[in-house]
Amino acid sequence: MISLSNCGKADRSIVRRVVSTAVMLVVFVFVDAGVFSNAAFGDQQDGDAVAAAKPLHPLAAEIKIQLADRPADKPFVAAVTLKANPGAAKKVVAAMREATPITRKEEGNAAYLLLRDPSDKNLFVLFERWKSLDTLNAHLHAEHTVKLLETLEPLLSEAPKVDVMYPVFFPKAK
Repeated sequence: MISLSNCGKADRSIVRRVVSTAVMLVVFVFVDAGVFSNAAFGDQQDGDAVAAAKPLHPLAAEIKIQLADRPADKPFVAAVTLKANPGAAKKVVAAMREATPITRKEEGNAAYLLLRDPSDKNLFVLFERWKSLDTLNAHLHAEHTVKLLETLEPLLSEAPKVDVMYPVFFPKAK
């Protein structure tokens, strides 16, 4: 068992980021295998078309920068690190619990999963997989997402950190 108690603050931060990235990659493999698909959670796509083009939301603009030269119509994964204020973790979970089923039904969403750090109960990573930047942008403009972001803002001790990755290849199904 790895103990972070003997590490300095900077070392713990590095270890947590490495673990967060590793978890994101493992979850991505499971998502690709259908373990975290909408169907696996009993949700069905509602068939609604993606909302008409909206101006690029600031979070979508940040992700676009991270995607660099990758075409905006390609799938990607975002890991959003959320640090709750002391005593606010239950409210973060409740807000996410309300928004998650709606988000999973959105066109273009392939995964939406809230993960919690076992050693820091106020630290969460929201794992999201989107079909394209446009589908994420539509999600960020959706009423339930606007409400979620407004609810989360006072509950967080720092601004969410967004890390973006994209699939290099898809493993073949067995």
